[in-house]
Amino acid sequence: MKKIFKILSLILVLVSLFAVMPVCAVDELDGTNSSYVYDYWGNTVSTPIPYETDIVVNLSQFGNATPTVADMASDEQGNIYVADSANNCIWMFNSDLELIKSYTNYIYDGSDRGFMACEGCWVADGKLYVANTGAANIVVLDALTAETLQIIETPTSNEWSSEIAFEPTRLSTDRGGRVYCISRNQTQGIVQFSKEGEFIGYLGALDVDPSLWDIFIRNFGTKKMKNDSLQMIPTEFTNLICNNDGMVYAITETVSDGDILGAVRGRNAENSPVRLLNPLGNNILKNNGYYPTVGDIDFLTYGEDAGASRFIDVAVGDNGICSFLDRKRGKVFTYDYDGNLLYIFGGIGAGIGSFEQPVSIVYLGNKLAILDQGSKEITIFRTTDFTNQILAAYEAHENGDFHKEEECWRALEEKFSGYDIATLGIGKALYNRGEYKESMELFKLANNKDYYSKAYKNYQAQLAEKYIIFIFVGAILLVVGLILGLRAIIRAVKNSRNIVCKTLTNGCYIMTHPFDGFWDLKWEGKGTVAGASIMLGSAFVIRILCERLVPYLFCTQNLSQTNTLISTLSLVITFMLWIVSSWCLTTLFDGKGNIKDIYIYSCYCLTPYVIFSLPILLLGQFLTLEMAALYTSLQIIVLVYCLFLLIAGTISTHQFSLGRTAIMLIVSVAGIVLMMFLIILCSGLIQNIVDFIVQAIKEIGLRYS
Repeated sequence: MKKIFKILSLILVLVSLFAVMPVCAVDELDGTNSSYVYDYWGNTVSTPIPYETDIVVNLSQFGNATPTVADMASDEQGNIYVADSANNCIWMFNSDLELIKSYTNYIYDGSDRGFMACEGCWVADGKLYVANTGAANIVVLDALTAETLQIIETPTSNEWSSEIAFEPTRLSTDRGGRVYCISRNQTQGIVQFSKEGEFIGYLGALDVDPSLWDIFIRNFGTKKMKNDSLQMIPTEFTNLICNNDGMVYAITETVSDGDILGAVRGRNAENSPVRLLNPLGNNILKNNGYYPTVGDIDFLTYGEDAGASRFIDVAVGDNGICSFLDRKRGKVFTYDYDGNLLYIFGGIGAGIGSFEQPVSIVYLGNKLAILDQGSKEITIFRTTDFTNQILAAYEAHENGDFHKEEECWRALEEKFSGYDIATLGIGKALYNRGEYKESMELFKLANNKDYYSKAYKNYQAQLAEKYIIFIFVGAILLVVGLILGLRAIIRAVKNSRNIVCKTLTNGCYIMTHPFDGFWDLKWEGKGTVAGASIMLGSAFVIRILCERLVPYLFCTQNLSQTNTLISTLSLVITFMLWIVSSWCLTTLFDGKGNIKDIYIYSCYCLTPYVIFSLPILLLGQFLTLEMAALYTSLQIIVLVYCLFLLIAGTISTHQFSLGRTAIMLIVSVAGIVLMMFLIILCSGLIQNIVDFIVQAIKEIGLRYS
């Protein structure tokens, strides 16, 4: 007996050391602190600066009034167009920010009219589209000659079906010439016009999920309560742009900080402020990166600088790369077509490369131009070597040149070690060449489980194709060996008088005959404290092993920063509180079991977890993400089986009915919560008393020193 407990103690010590041992921490990228990205675990990783200031021009020198600018566009030649609602014109600059001309008027019904508070502009196919907000129309001019080509009027009352006036503020067009427009305070979606200027309808109205209270008020509230309650109407979009595929990027600022924080923590794009709308109005935005497209993920929900990023504009570059402008902190967040965050730069301030009130962003080839309403400036940023290498890799991928893509990523990784996107890019290049095993290692380093799962599935197919005969024969031998081995083990366990074997035998009998098994533990004297402790200790060890050796695809914790020993001990403490709470309360229900009986049957309820957890853990090593439901379901089944055994053990030990057992279990859980509350309360009081005594001793020492 002593020898067995010595061995078990040694195992517990080794497992405890294993539980607190760190797992290969990720090194931070050696880069400039002014630019950064986020790794898989939400840690800030510095990167080299992606853009440098190239040219700056102040718009205050142009026009008669102080410019009020809110939108900017660019054409294929690199010319920039700025909508100035104060001077009622569109300014046109070349790529060196030299003023070329201004568009101030248009021809309407044979008469010359000036623009009125134009807030938006767009250029495509040699045409300049002006959101003539004050006149409630859209003017289409020849960008070269300023000739009026088309006037898109306010839709008729029958078409508009809205009490809110048509006030175009932002607009864009697709390759077919269809015009997409945002109208101020319009909540039915993006307004669509045909190439000929005819009203088509609305696109992608935002849904609002009413709370249970809102639903209750609308169905059962008084008329006054209904009038006082907020109207459940969809919110409006802030800006939009069409990409090369005819899809519409649309952004909104009305998503709450709480919803964005929930999207970050849940790693889902359900509440993202960005939409990519197809012609049917469905959101098809990819969010395969670490986090959804929300900008900063590390922010407070209260305080002076609290709040999530608030995107005010979006620019679409080559190869599906998009840059989003954050008006709150003046930063630019650039994502690829899969939703991977590539780099961040900028900030609020008065220095070069910072902004006071950024409002618009456009691409000029690989360069970026940003319009700042606060400083009345346009700033053009040129790419650095870091960004050039990234863009070259994406261009090679777009052209199907995977070898060049790999070269670009490897050169980037050598120069800027620790950049996960480079690691992911190399892995993708290897994956596209069919080198699945090598790509798996890189996908794991980059913490991209989607691509790792795909590579792992293809790698399994490769092995199956190559070693099909050996796998088939090995599977047969394994099944036969397991059957014979299990039979031999079962016979040996049954005939053994060893306490561990007896504990396992009793546990297996309880699993298959729960009520008879628990009856034998209590009334036939087969249950012992030593056997129950062995079962509890085994569950403790297996819990730590399952936490530390969880399959990569199903791991949700950062093991390098997780102390599994503490979390497991907390579960053991909760388990002990259950025993104390159950014992205290069963006396009120005239239960037949004492605290020893409760401890014994509660420990034996862990038998399914002890027996099946390691096989499930082993099975998980061979599963892909597509089979995650199977892995989770098996774990849930084991836990549900343990709960069933707990109910059966309570009934058999205390001789309760099912109804009384259910009440006792619920009250026992409430007792655990109460005890935890009292423990926390007492801990706080003791801490305050200790602090008071320490401060008093210090005060006395100061008085008599």
